[in-house]
Amino acid sequence: YFPNDYCVVAKVLLAAGLYYLDILLDINSNVSLLLQRKFSYVASSVLGMLAAHATASSRQHGEQHGFTMLVPGKLALQALSLVRSAPPLTDYSSQREFQDSFDRFSELLEIEGRMVPITSSEAGIEAPVNSLVQLYAAIHDTDLTWRTRTSLLVSVAVGLLNQAKALVELDKKGRPINQVETVHGETFTYTAGTGCS
Repeated sequence: YFPNDYCVVAKVLLAAGLYYLDILLDINSNVSLLLQRKFSYVASSVLGMLAAHATASSRQHGEQHGFTMLVPGKLALQALSLVRSAPPLTDYSSQREFQDSFDRFSELLEIEGRMVPITSSEAGIEAPVNSLVQLYAAIHDTDLTWRTRTSLLVSVAVGLLNQAKALVELDKKGRPINQVETVHGETFTYTAGTGCS
């Protein structure tokens, strides 16, 4: 197997890890704010989470994945199982083994592409909304405990990291931007970096 397989799996694991870490830290921050009776902050944060979930669900192009929050974990496990099941390639590998490696890499790229709509919704909607709410709460409310203020700031830092990763992914050449149906019933995919500038 080629190092590119590991790079794609690492990107999928990083995306899933940041996705879940950001959500868990946001939930922790919301519980802390709820315990201190800061209901307006919690309501704003929950609305951001619901908007990201609704956007991610609508971006799945008809795929049936079930609960959207579980999809990054499922995709990460699929990517890991693909790499673990692969025998190493050597100079003496057969043509069939090279073809299997190529097919596996194509499947890994497809898994990465299926993860993008979900993680980008979280990084583009939920993370900015929650980071803004949490940073405002940490700066504005002087009656927050030290623990609550620290959890808010850690959550903001992870949210910003998640947003930065999403912005880098937006510039990735060959990234699918949108799929539309043509008048002939075929699907056309717009990709980043393929237009004239």
